[in-house]
Amino acid sequence: MNFASGVGEELTSRRLVPSSQIRWVMLEGIAIFLDLRAGTYVMLDASASASWERVTRAPSGAEELDPGDWEFSRECVERGYLEAAESASAAPRRVLGPPRLPLSVYALYALVMTARALATNGFTTLYRRYATFSSSLTHSPDAGARLSQAEAAIGFAENFFTGSVAPNDCLPRSLAIYRILKYAGLQPEHRIGVRLHPFEAHAWVECEGRVIRDTLPYVREFAVIARLT
Repeated sequence: MNFASGVGEELTSRRLVPSSQIRWVMLEGIAIFLDLRAGTYVMLDASASASWERVTRAPSGAEELDPGDWEFSRECVERGYLEAAESASAAPRRVLGPPRLPLSVYALYALVMTARALATNGFTTLYRRYATFSSSLTHSPDAGARLSQAEAAIGFAENFFTGSVAPNDCLPRSLAIYRILKYAGLQPEHRIGVRLHPFEAHAWVECEGRVIRDTLPYVREFAVIARLT
């Protein structure tokens, strides 16, 4: 691919960092991107992955890179994978809760609405929206009891709603679970992971040191590429 003339010239004296539009992980020497703009994965070859590591680890400006890595960095800037290091303003947070509906009712609502929103609006819009969710509590001494209640509510709601792509519905299901736990006043973490041989992605939720409604041995097969907290 060719660069547009002048792309990245203003970045020579500035440190380049991974764009806020992507999430990435190195796995067996291969750089894998989750492009939040398109909701797609990009896998670099071994040579490009090595360049990615050197560029992202450069202590200061891109002017310190060798010619090959400089050209690579310019292409990454053009594609939106790299950007100049600068402070970005965080999106406003949306507080969920304290619960006004019974958890079982809200759980059913969250399962249905998450699946519909994903089908209607796509991954990018839904993921960015869920990234703004915040719990009404920053610390809950009864978090264990709250989590047990929430899991029971999720199990009850799943008796009445199954996603159209079940059992391959980890993304809408995990995002719904994340939303439900936030609503319950908990501090869950939504994770997206990837693995090679063959390439596969999976999404799940962890809370209070536990994997929620998924299996620990299975999720540990994946390297985490994206998190929501």
